[in-house]
Amino acid sequence: MCKAPSPRVPAPAEGASFRAGPRHASNRRGRRLQVVMLVVTAIVMSPSAYAGDDLQRRIATAAPHAVLSVAPGVHHVHLLLDRPVTLNGQPGAILDGDGQGDVVRIRSSGVTLRGLIIRNSGRDLTAMNAGVYVEQGVDGAVIENNRIQDILFGVYLDGAQHVQVIGNVITGIAELRVPDRGDGIHLWNDAWCVIRGNDVSGVRDGIYDYVSHDNLIADNRIHDVRYGVHQMYTKNETLHGNISSNNVAGMALM
Repeated sequence: MCKAPSPRVPAPAEGASFRAGPRHASNRRGRRLQVVMLVVTAIVMSPSAYAGDDLQRRIATAAPHAVLSVAPGVHHVHLLLDRPVTLNGQPGAILDGDGQGDVVRIRSSGVTLRGLIIRNSGRDLTAMNAGVYVEQGVDGAVIENNRIQDILFGVYLDGAQHVQVIGNVITGIAELRVPDRGDGIHLWNDAWCVIRGNDVSGVRDGIYDYVSHDNLIADNRIHDVRYGVHQMYTKNETLHGNISSNNVAGMALM
């Protein structure tokens, strides 16, 4: 016997609506969910892309002596602090220089940096690229309880006065040869500064102190560098309680 052909389902008439079955409806719901998730992800992630610009804008419009909280996340920045402000890092707040220039440059007296991760400066020794560069003429600044890492110079004091560098952890760029590294804390023609309680490693000299006077260098732990403290042409300097380990020399006083 011949099997009867299956009946054909007639095509919908022109203009008639088509009702999707359960599988089609499920697929559409899945696609809508994916779109919603992508939109939500874009909304959540987009602020970090502009974090650096937003932070510099907040600094530029801040009132003198304002206290600014730096949110967690990676802020790709090269900050210029040209007014007295305080930057307090929330846990996980990172200032990243992307391997170029200075990460933070302090031009004004009365600046405080506290509780930040500051990383990835440039590598130009001639330009003295630093995690934190304090310009000549600054009278009073505080750099306290930061992690300053993967930098050429950690903190560079260029003719400043009354700067406090306290309780920071400073690590250099390990892949560089020692002669190609900068110093952990570099003082040039500075006076009445306090360098206390820092942990410095992986740089050229832990603390380099040149043509400066009346500074206190105390209770620092300096390891895995060339000279723990390297002084040249200084006067009325006070050094005590510093611990040097695994260095070529603990102190070089000239």
